[in-house]
Amino acid sequence: MVNLGPKIVVTHPRAAFVALIAVSVFSLSSAYYLQFFGGLPPCILCQYQRLPYYAVVGVALLGILITGNSEHHRLSGILIILCIFAFLTGAGLALFHLGVENNWWHGTTGCEGAGFEVSDFEALKDAINEAPTANCGNVLWRFLGFSLAAWNLAWSTLLSVITGTFAARWVYN
Repeated sequence: MVNLGPKIVVTHPRAAFVALIAVSVFSLSSAYYLQFFGGLPPCILCQYQRLPYYAVVGVALLGILITGNSEHHRLSGILIILCIFAFLTGAGLALFHLGVENNWWHGTTGCEGAGFEVSDFEALKDAINEAPTANCGNVLWRFLGFSLAAWNLAWSTLLSVITGTFAARWVYN
């Protein structure tokens, strides 16, 4: 009989990397669902917050490839630590976005539209097409009173803690 409990994820790096890919793809799919089917255009900070999930997918795919060889156990530990840092980076980006939403600080130059300095119609069309689709300070959607940036902060922090716990158990096992 096969044991599919939580211990299998802790003792087998390949299963942990598969779980990291699954959770990152779920997170990205949720963001794209809200964008395309929920009618919520992402601001530049929303787009930046997706990057750590892409990074985790790439690092975890590399982790899956190398875990077939037991000589690469140390490298798989380094890769899981990179995933922790990616999730922490996502939490930092979400915290920054939350601060912009709550007027704790100003956003990046991409958060607010820069003025148009154009000389012809084609330049104006290009400037409009390249302009951000949403203002970073505007909250377009809330769930239980929290914005998407707040939810992403909580989610990224939780993923950092869980991944860090698994990494610590690998060290002790």
